Amino acid sequence: MGIPAWAPTPARNAATDPAIQSADGASSRTFPESLRTIMAASRALADDQGGALVTTGTANAYVVSTASGITTLRPGLSLAVWVDRTNTDLPSLNVDGTGPLPWRDADGRPFDAGRLKLGRLVYVTYDDVGRTWRSDILSSLDNTSDLQKATDPANPIGGKLADLDLTKARKGANGRVDIGLQNVDNTSDEQKASDTANPIGGALSTLDQTKARKGANGRADIGLPNVDNTSDAQKAASGPIADAVNRRLLSFPTRAAAIAAQVPADVTALRLLGVARVGLGASEWARASAQPDHGVAFQSADGAWWEPADSSVITPEQAGARGNGTTDDYAALDAVRGYAVLYGCPVYLTRIYYASQAIDWRAVVLNGTPAARLTGAIDVAKFGRCLVPLLTLTDTAGIRFETAISPRDNRDPIEKAIWLDGSLATATGRTYRQIPCTDIPSRQQVAYPAGDTWTDTPAVLGSNPAAGQVAANTDQLTWNVATGGIWYAGFVPIHGGQCLRAHFATAGNYLRGAFVRTTTGYWVIYANATATATLAIKLTGQPVATRVYPAWAGLATASAYQPGVCDWQIEVQNHRTFRLKLNGQDITGPIDTGDGSEIVDAGFGVLAPADAVVPSVDNWSIATTREASGRRACDLVIFGDSQAYSRTGDISHALREALDGTNGLRVGTITNNAVPGTNTYDAYQAFVAKGVGAARYAILVSGVNDQQAGSDVAFTRQYVGAWIDGVRAYGAIPIVVIEPRFYLKTEGNPNGFTTSNAGTQVDYRGAIIAVAAGRGVSIVDANEVLGAVVPGGIANAFQTIEDNIHLNPYAKMLLAVAIAKAILAEECGLMTASIAEKQLPALFLNGWNGITQYPTYSVQEVGTARRMFLGGLVDVATLDPSGRTLIYRLPVNLRPKSTRRVIVPVGGVAGFALLEVSAGDGGIYVSQLPVGASYVALDGMSFELA
Repeated sequence: MGIPAWAPTPARNAATDPAIQSADGASSRTFPESLRTIMAASRALADDQGGALVTTGTANAYVVSTASGITTLRPGLSLAVWVDRTNTDLPSLNVDGTGPLPWRDADGRPFDAGRLKLGRLVYVTYDDVGRTWRSDILSSLDNTSDLQKATDPANPIGGKLADLDLTKARKGANGRVDIGLQNVDNTSDEQKASDTANPIGGALSTLDQTKARKGANGRADIGLPNVDNTSDAQKAASGPIADAVNRRLLSFPTRAAAIAAQVPADVTALRLLGVARVGLGASEWARASAQPDHGVAFQSADGAWWEPADSSVITPEQAGARGNGTTDDYAALDAVRGYAVLYGCPVYLTRIYYASQAIDWRAVVLNGTPAARLTGAIDVAKFGRCLVPLLTLTDTAGIRFETAISPRDNRDPIEKAIWLDGSLATATGRTYRQIPCTDIPSRQQVAYPAGDTWTDTPAVLGSNPAAGQVAANTDQLTWNVATGGIWYAGFVPIHGGQCLRAHFATAGNYLRGAFVRTTTGYWVIYANATATATLAIKLTGQPVATRVYPAWAGLATASAYQPGVCDWQIEVQNHRTFRLKLNGQDITGPIDTGDGSEIVDAGFGVLAPADAVVPSVDNWSIATTREASGRRACDLVIFGDSQAYSRTGDISHALREALDGTNGLRVGTITNNAVPGTNTYDAYQAFVAKGVGAARYAILVSGVNDQQAGSDVAFTRQYVGAWIDGVRAYGAIPIVVIEPRFYLKTEGNPNGFTTSNAGTQVDYRGAIIAVAAGRGVSIVDANEVLGAVVPGGIANAFQTIEDNIHLNPYAKMLLAVAIAKAILAEECGLMTASIAEKQLPALFLNGWNGITQYPTYSVQEVGTARRMFLGGLVDVATLDPSGRTLIYRLPVNLRPKSTRRVIVPVGGVAGFALLEVSAGDGGIYVSQLPVGASYVALDGMSFELA
């Protein structure tokens, strides 16, 4: 079924085409297939109306099989077909088995014998009133000019009387004198011989003064006063044929026909209806200025060279491949391989191609349909990147090789519906730059756990520092840590989208730490040589808070994953989020440093035990990347009612399918603590009794039973909030699911009815949403995922309910995909250096402040560079006597590449001031401030960051 069967009324198309899932509530998983079906149907219609069809049948019974597959004839159906034989009697046309119908001309008159000519392209339209097929008049045009037509004095051409014989013009098959282009004399009227007594309009010869004969319409031919003196060849053309003429494009049925043709020099394009045969490799070809450097091109008889007009893709059929699995297509395949290498385009396969010799495809991308096959002489070592979902290779010995391609190569992101921002989390696109340790700007120390203030520890050159000193050479930093309780660390400015890595080169029993410093304090994740990691959060002026991470894969059994021998990585996702990885394995997941916190720099350091130690950190490097990487197996725990309860096709199974690793995140262990019939209070009690274990994400699916039983909404709000707070206390991340609001079956009425408490659903929805949103928790609204649920025939009409109460496996899969998307949004956010506009941190100097005026900043990525924008106002306070006042110092990762100065307006008085941002110390300076100014505007200051 194709486009001809679709309805002009949108609503009627909900179930018109079974191959296209367009009904309300259709799954998003069917969208890619439906889109491909629409694309295929559009292509089929283009072929049907573009000249890809050739008639078959016998005698005068013509048959056409369309690509669209017409099942019902309707007004407006139109096709373009090539006639495979000349008619000898009245013709009929049978399209797609709809039955033979009379084939008439544009006026509805039968065709005379010989009117449908072999090789003629005929446009036909279905006449629903007369139940006939009518040919468009353009298909009957004889494009031979009058000058080239054979002339019989007794039968003048086109109804015009010959100079030597004034016999009556012979009528055409329709009873009228032929009119149209073939009847026009291309000589302008002004150039024709004339006789004043007998105007040329009657076409009377000067040799015979017989009375002019009447034309086909019974009227005498009109003379010069009414004639357009423009010759037919010079008249403006319009319509499809005219478009081709104006573009200087000629059509040929096959490449062989084009090769044999003398193509006029002003023709710039050819249309082939096929290469080896009509319908196989139809395409447009452009005139080449010289012989192309590939084997796909061909030369016409006039010496011109032609190559495909579209170089973005190439098919074997365009090089003459038959694609029937038996004909040797080696020459065509090798030609398109060379073409693809030359133009960097993919080769698109749709059929079965046999090659007698092996072809090296390693430099070529193969794409196509799942039905594509390559057979014959196959060298499986000579295949590069394939986008064909499963390309079967069969060698000459009959051995089959199923070449399965990775999801990144063959799966469109929308097919799975859970990609994050169209990006896969893979370790690609990273270019590391080594950081010489002598260039690390400072080596710091701080007392732990109480210390807030870091102090510089200048390094000496070499690798053997004295007690309490730091040594630096190109490859490493070395600390001589004499006593315990002091962190020593080196720091590098860092921003979102960067990954810093290093290696602790010295063995021993000391704590190794990965540090991230922010505008509100510092975060350190540390571990000794063989233990699990601990996160310590030290906000300025606050006591230290710690969090212990569970053992990660391989820690206890594989020495390669023990901290003492691992490569350490700090991956900064954005201006406030980071994670730690060991040997590329994600250990912590994303760590949010909180509102108002800006990551400034990061580094690695050591904390000595009681005994002195001299550890080194080497191989410092930093990379910029757009994609987070190193996803680990993620454990989940579920609480709730029967919608989440473990049963066939429950959300536990669906979550495993949704998070199968193709997005960079896979499910490890799922613990399902849901119990049928329970409400939110019961779910909270199950959480209190069982906790979350090692799970990183806890999912709550509850609320319908609260509504059904008429529970107090305040209790629902209370226990949802208590559950969220409890989950976070474990260090896990909560996800709250708003259940579908239906309960349509009871013992008294098994066919289902609306719950008596249906009117209160908004109260429970509102309570759960308010609590979750107020705590910044990800919410998955099942109603948004599944659509409306209404009573009355619901078991049949709404195909996501299995018993008028519970979601069926299909619906749970949809719900699981939505939950997976929420988890991916938390876990696999894109790496970015951009910072949305926000207020500058309160770091103003000399009494200047932005408390009332709200000065702002933002960072935007421009290509590979970062650009910072300042805005808002700063209140004036103390002025430096030098006239150049320091009002703010930017963090080390937000300093300009070069010093920037702009003139900015001031408030309180008329005038302007000079605003300067220093590349050296990151200071923002104000000078030339008018006396009496009360504030300075930062708007207009922007600069590229270092």
